[in-house]
Amino acid sequence: GVMNMKILFVSILAFLLGFCGPVLAAESIPLPPNIDIVKPGSDVSPEHAVFSGKWSGSWDNNCQVIIVVESIDNLGRARIIFAQGPWPWTGKGPSPNRPLSERLEARFVSNTMSFRRDAGKLLYEAYLNTADGTLRVNRTDIQDKYNKLNAAKLTRSE
Repeated sequence: GVMNMKILFVSILAFLLGFCGPVLAAESIPLPPNIDIVKPGSDVSPEHAVFSGKWSGSWDNNCQVIIVVESIDNLGRARIIFAQGPWPWTGKGPSPNRPLSERLEARFVSNTMSFRRDAGKLLYEAYLNTADGTLRVNRTDIQDKYNKLNAAKLTRSE
């Protein structure tokens, strides 16, 4: 009867919200209030200039990530904001699952933008996938003897 229909509706709604959860989770990523994206000058190579802007997506473990490329100079340096939501805990070591946001300096090596975090232990390498216009990011733990790698796919959001 009516009660069964209500239960079915609530169940479907809960199911759908489960799928929308990661999309809504991007709102909980802490970003600094003073984001300032500066359009790259004409002296910046076009291969580097295309990185400018705000990119959003997720790692292969569904952790949400945002990279804002605020400025790029003609020496191959970029000022970025790196932010991510809670990192899923693997059960090894201390739980790293605090959302974070930090300003970092990145460098271009050819057409790859790279930066380091966590006292240099984590290496991030970002490149533009020209086929679909996404920013692909590889994360390597250079201290880990297994060289754990995570990959992210980000789309331009600003």
